Amino acid sequence: KLNDLENAVSSLLLAKEIKLENVGGVVTHPEVGKTQNVLGVVYATNNQHREALICFQDALLVARIHSLEDDEHQDPEIQQILRNISMVRQDMQIQGGGYSNYNNNNNKCNVCRCLLYHFRTAGARRCHRH
Repeated sequence: KLNDLENAVSSLLLAKEIKLENVGGVVTHPEVGKTQNVLGVVYATNNQHREALICFQDALLVARIHSLEDDEHQDPEIQQILRNISMVRQDMQIQGGGYSNYNNNNNKCNVCRCLLYHFRTAGARRCHRH
């Protein structure tokens, strides 16, 4: 499983690099922001919450720049990223900055499981929008 997560991070970093090349290095391009959000989910799944938080904050900046909503509370992409940030911060605060919020039953991080659930359900609807 660790190799899968490491491969996912490597693949996403490569995808981000390719996207940046294709958009002329514009780091605020919506596709780059989406990749940052996915990368944040993978980092959170791998219990790398500080890295996840950085990715989510980058994704939030991009989403705010490109939001079509006057009120960010009405933008589902922004709201999802804010929930991701909140969950990661909460986990870090509970653990005193640590990375282990495990459920003894299945040895999977509860916060990460929640992030992945929201990403899968919301992400599936968003991917066809752009």
